[in-house]
Amino acid sequence: MLEVGPGSGFNARFMAHHCRGEVFALDISDAAYTTFENTRTLTNCTVVQADLMAAPFADDSFDLVIADGVLHHTPDTRAALEALYRKVRLGGQFFFYVYKQMGPARRFCDNHIRNTFTQMTPEECYAACEPLTELGRELSHINGTVTLSKPIDVLGIPAGTHDVQRLIYYGFLKCFWNDAFDFETNNMVNFDWYHPHNAWQHSVSEVEGWLAELGVTEYQFNDANPNGISVLLTRPSR
Repeated sequence: MLEVGPGSGFNARFMAHHCRGEVFALDISDAAYTTFENTRTLTNCTVVQADLMAAPFADDSFDLVIADGVLHHTPDTRAALEALYRKVRLGGQFFFYVYKQMGPARRFCDNHIRNTFTQMTPEECYAACEPLTELGRELSHINGTVTLSKPIDVLGIPAGTHDVQRLIYYGFLKCFWNDAFDFETNNMVNFDWYHPHNAWQHSVSEVEGWLAELGVTEYQFNDANPNGISVLLTRPSR
């Protein structure tokens, strides 16, 4: 298995613990060192620091490739998708997640924050993201909901019952939090959104067009969240 963009190594460590095969984690940034420190005791996990566009693996190498929230941070999402797709064995699977077009309030806040944070060093940006991560954690622990009888179309917010943290997160501000992760992993998710200069957003029809161009016929779109497109595909065996 190959995980691209492993962050703190949480998922890579989990997979290596539960897999009798080999797990590889690939990251272009110094996050590779964090992943290495968190997986170094696992004999079946190897961490590589490299650009996914020049990943040092032969084509048709992996039974499973995972790129969760990575492709859209490259200069060309479509090209990055194809580069990793080539690493999947015939009959193997590829899971990826890319950003979907977001509402105007969220785009405004994201652009404002990104314009500031991209001027920082990675270390400064990681520290600057910590209050946003703390906000996400505290909003999540409220365990409150808001029910809207009508959609707020101008902001892209649908009608229905919304968790308070998710309402802020999807509609206004990237303040990710998941209790299943430690603080470092949660903060890395926010860092991975605000520090990269590239953060492309795509439509479902656009992604479907890419899959057609690659000759993929067996795939499924999963309802990941309102701001993302989650895809699991199988590479044709012939």
